[in-house]
Amino acid sequence: MNAVDFAYGSSGVAIAHPIFLGHLPLSSWCPQLVGLIERLYSPSTAAFLLSLPRKPAALRDHSGCTKTRCVANDTNLAEGGSYTSAHWKSCTGDLLACPFLGPDPEKVRKIIGEGGIPLVSIECDKSGVLHVDIVRATAGLKYFAVSHVWSGGLGNPKNNELPLCQLKRLFDLWHELTRESEVRYGSLGWRWNKQAWRQLPPRKVLFWMDTLCIPVGGNYEDLKMRAINSMAKTYANAQATVILDHELQQANHLSMSEVQRMGLLVCSAWMSRCWTLQEGALAKQWLVQFQDGIWCPDDFQKVANFSHRARQLNQYFGWLLQRDVGKYQGSFQARRLRFRRVWDSLCTRSTTKREDLVSIIAILLAFRPTEILRLPAAERILSLICAQDTLPLSILYRKRAAIQNWSGARQWLPLDLEEDPILFDEGVMWRRAPEEHFFVLKFHSPEVSNYKTQLYFTQTMGEISTSELRLIDEGAKKNITINFLLSPTLRLPQLKICIIFGYADSTSHSGNDVYGACLGVRHRDAGLVQLYYICPIKVGVHPLGLIDEDTTQTKMATRVNQEHLSSDTEFAIEYGMYPLPRETFMRHT
Repeated sequence: MNAVDFAYGSSGVAIAHPIFLGHLPLSSWCPQLVGLIERLYSPSTAAFLLSLPRKPAALRDHSGCTKTRCVANDTNLAEGGSYTSAHWKSCTGDLLACPFLGPDPEKVRKIIGEGGIPLVSIECDKSGVLHVDIVRATAGLKYFAVSHVWSGGLGNPKNNELPLCQLKRLFDLWHELTRESEVRYGSLGWRWNKQAWRQLPPRKVLFWMDTLCIPVGGNYEDLKMRAINSMAKTYANAQATVILDHELQQANHLSMSEVQRMGLLVCSAWMSRCWTLQEGALAKQWLVQFQDGIWCPDDFQKVANFSHRARQLNQYFGWLLQRDVGKYQGSFQARRLRFRRVWDSLCTRSTTKREDLVSIIAILLAFRPTEILRLPAAERILSLICAQDTLPLSILYRKRAAIQNWSGARQWLPLDLEEDPILFDEGVMWRRAPEEHFFVLKFHSPEVSNYKTQLYFTQTMGEISTSELRLIDEGAKKNITINFLLSPTLRLPQLKICIIFGYADSTSHSGNDVYGACLGVRHRDAGLVQLYYICPIKVGVHPLGLIDEDTTQTKMATRVNQEHLSSDTEFAIEYGMYPLPRETFMRHT
């Protein structure tokens, strides 16, 4: 059923209405992707994206997906699983005519064991026969890296091999990338600049691909991790990273506009997977394979400022795949921004093995995955976060489930990658020394004062559970409703508390709920406020005139004013475990 009956790339807004979104075919559209498009784009841009013609035969069934997770491109890689490597296009799959070939796995393991990066070498002799070998990457050696989604059929969980038809395709791909200036005829080449034939050497292609260059099997876990440790260097040193998406390779890009090409890329399976995030983020240059040739997303930059739709697509693509996201930046702001980009991007992506997230986050944050993976599984992501010397302030009041026990309340740092992104910035917290078990912020520092962060101190009156706490800020003429996200079995005793929350934008304070944090005050003097985390809160802010001021609840509300603190006042926010020194995990480059 064609739920969307609009012209290709329609700019109308009606298609983005929920009544249309509910009828999008699950064979083409994932509920998570549709929700992401609704959240990130204007109605007209969402309508444009949802009207792009998809290739249903090349897509997975999304009927098992939810609004928070896509499982359509997950694969069964277990021993005896259903995964099979695919043959290319018109190939019959006859193993006699199209056998599986690959490099010598012993050579692959030897190069990795010696600390090197293996590259696949494919050479075509004069008779047209392909010879597959493996070589060690050296300085100045030109190669390309392949980035793909395993559900497209280019993986192999059992051997470092692919069907011959796929190897021929990869071999031909290099010559399309390099755009050879000579016309070939057998072993001869016509040189246009000299108007003469010359004897050509055998054609040779070098590339890196996970299927062929990472050892498989259960006995080589150490070598696998060494290969994963070197992935940042592998992609950064490649001349280009070629994106092979199963759907895009069946679409003709020459008949599309630049905006339509970018729209299809943004909606592709390649943009929905966790591993491809780090592969794209670390790339020197991106090249996308379509059915009728190669397209470079960098060309999109030339038209990105010509329309609102193009600017939105360019901003989203750049936000997810920043060229500098894998490089360690010098300032607190840059490192905090990189952490948020990595975290939020992975929140909207999927992976077959959730344990892979640790390695992906580590690579993108410039850590060595092998060191992280030596820790107990429950401590890995937490240790990565604790090793940061700067964090976005808004991680304090991200949306969370209600606190079920007090030990959980003390640990405000995430224990795992959550499905709710941080979404917006509210300044920077930093740690002054590796041995400190608290983060510091100043509300009058440039990193915080530009944001709409609200801060109140008050005394709780008796025990508080999930019932509301009402605050009235008469100076700002605001009525503030605080809901403590605690289990009904927990009670908040009488104590001095600090309420902190922030606005996602300049309009979100007018009657809309926002999230924040309730912090206990351990110590306070002129220059230092020492705080400990209690629980997340949901905050409703209304002008005083919109609330009936004669109600009993309003009369019992606590009168407060926003604190005007010295510019030198520091806030130290404790967390539940001591961090491991950052140097423990840093990747040596």
